[in-house]
Formats: sequence, structure tokens, C-alpha cells
Amino acid sequence: MLKTAKYLLATAAFAAALCVSISGNAAFAAPDDEGDFSMSVPGVRMLTLDRRSLEFSPGGPELEAGFSEHKVVVASISANAEWMLVVSGSAAAWQGPWAKPVEDIQWRYGGGQYASLTMNEASVVSGGAQSKRSYPVHFRIKLDWENDVPGEYRYEYVMFQLTTP
Repeated sequence: MLKTAKYLLATAAFAAALCVSISGNAAFAAPDDEGDFSMSVPGVRMLTLDRRSLEFSPGGPELEAGFSEHKVVVASISANAEWMLVVSGSAAAWQGPWAKPVEDIQWRYGGGQYASLTMNEASVVSGGAQSKRSYPVHFRIKLDWENDVPGEYRYEYVMFQLTTP
């Protein structure tokens, strides 16, 4: 039994020395050895919106003023390269009792003037590398006593996109 224990101990010591020797050679490099890492990072631009729909409920005061109350969509942008946020409409008119034109949807960013939405891309704001910065975009609906007859109106879709400047 003592002979077997000595044999097992010697075998274990040899195996441990072999592991140290193998891992030692793999883990350490001589001072004149060199290693090389490479990576290709693409331009990445990410856009998230805080909501997917807006609902407006105009009444007499809004019809009299010619505009609905304003609602806000917050666009959050992360990017490692230059970017431009654009907005556009997907159709020329709303679905509803009459073909309310897309231009009746108006938007603005910051303290700027409201602009009518069109099917062409319009620049909202642009920037460079950043992480999760928020940009509130305000919307309102142009209203008219004669054209905006009672009924349900729906517009699909107001599109936000990040593009390269």
C-alpha cells in the first residue's frame, strides 16, 4: 500500500509539473515576442422613440385657434459617428371622413417654427458621437371648421430615421 501511495504521489507530482510546464509556456511570452490585435468598428447609429403613437382630441377651442394641442415624441440617439435625424410622412393624406392632407401635421424641434410634414425627408437635428441623448420633437395638427368634419381620422406613419449627413 505504501508503494502504491508513493507511485500515485509521484505520478501526481509529474502530472502537476507537466501542467505547470505546459501552461507556463503558453501563458508567458519572451520579451522579444509580439502579439497583434485588430478590430474594424463600423459607424453605428441607434434611434429609439419614447412612444409609437400620438392621439389628439381637439374641441371647440382648438378648432377656433386652428391647431390642436401639441404633443411630444422624444427621440433618443446613440452614435459613434456623425448623424442626422430626419422626419417624413408615409402617405399624402389621412384616412377619415375626408382626405386631410399630410401637411396638416406640423412639427418643430427646440424653439423653432412649426413646419408642415411632407412625404419628403426634413432634417430635424444633427450631431456627432454621443450616448443616449434625447431630442424632443413637438407635433400639432392644423384644424379647420369647414374641412374637419366629425369622425375618426388616422394617419400612418410619421417616420423618423437616422441618416449620415
